[in-house]
Amino acid sequence: MSLLNNSKSPQFNRYKFIELSDKLLPLLHELSGHQKQIGIETLEECCWSRNFQDLSTFWQQHYCQPKSSSNIMPLLHYNIRYFYSNQVDLIGMVNVYEPVIISLNVLGTIIPDKNVKQLLFSHTVFTKEGTNPYGGVVIAIDMRLKCELMDIKEPNIIAARVIIEDQQFVVANIYSPPTDSLPLASMSTLLKHSKNIIIVDDLNTRHPDWDCSQVNTTGRDLLTGSTSIN
Repeated sequence: MSLLNNSKSPQFNRYKFIELSDKLLPLLHELSGHQKQIGIETLEECCWSRNFQDLSTFWQQHYCQPKSSSNIMPLLHYNIRYFYSNQVDLIGMVNVYEPVIISLNVLGTIIPDKNVKQLLFSHTVFTKEGTNPYGGVVIAIDMRLKCELMDIKEPNIIAARVIIEDQQFVVANIYSPPTDSLPLASMSTLLKHSKNIIIVDDLNTRHPDWDCSQVNTTGRDLLTGSTSIN
């Protein structure tokens, strides 16, 4: 089937569908039948070929560096709570919101890097294992952007430098287990690396100041420690 087909009617590329299905199905083996069906239907939508003009427009819109303003960085943070069970939901959100940066935590188990990279294949993926069964943090950055992983020795914290429109941003993902003290020193250190910093997290802190009905020790620590961090 030629990409230069000028027919206005989209055509289904069965060969492409079979090829991609062989890669997708092994990733879906732990999902429910309904979730598998959603994955297959989504894949089918990607296998319709269109005329040359439509393809040209699509390539121009998608295969160039994002034109995000320095004040706008589309970011998806997902407390995924079991990676294998909710990866179809993750892909659905990625397709809808087209985030430049994706951060994940509470993976539910140790996930091989290759599995995350296969799922988020259009992003540069960085991972770090956590210190409890629910730990593990991920940052994935659109491959069209220059980025590098920052050297942070502490577990449950991952950060990367990202260049957008000649400006450097630091994006960090932090998970703090319920029984651990907050990594306030590391958070303070991160602030020294760039004036443009985004920290996404699951700190397991509770305090009425952020609309929680309860308060815990780490909630008090975060409230009092935020003054020194700033």
